[in-house]
Amino acid sequence: MARSRRTTVKVHGLRELQRALKQMPKAVAGNVLAKTLSEAGEPFARRATALAPVLTGALKASIVVGRAKKTRTSATVAIGPGPHPQGVFQEFGTAHHAAQPFMRPAWDAHKHRALDEIVRALRERIERTAAQLARRAKRR
Repeated sequence: MARSRRTTVKVHGLRELQRALKQMPKAVAGNVLAKTLSEAGEPFARRATALAPVLTGALKASIVVGRAKKTRTSATVAIGPGPHPQGVFQEFGTAHHAAQPFMRPAWDAHKHRALDEIVRALRERIERTAAQLARRAKRR
């Protein structure tokens, strides 16, 4: 059986964003990251859904942006066909079935826009959240 491959993206050079996240309460910082990644993953998931081959429709229906796993300064969001093994078979093929990639082409089409959106949205959310926290602290 073919194994699924994960693509990991690490963005470097965002030290000021990391410093800002570290100054926030842990739950707040994790939520900022998780929401940003989930929203940035939606166009990618829609594209993968559009590209997925259709036999029964189960594969298309199973492509989702998963729940985020988060810490104060990192978050992971899985995007893909969930537990359906046919996703792996379609993406990479088998000895009896040629590959019909849908995840990789979707990633290739959206990765640069997604990364730009993550940086933009993180800056905006961090600034907005920091201002809210400052207002709360001032009231106390």
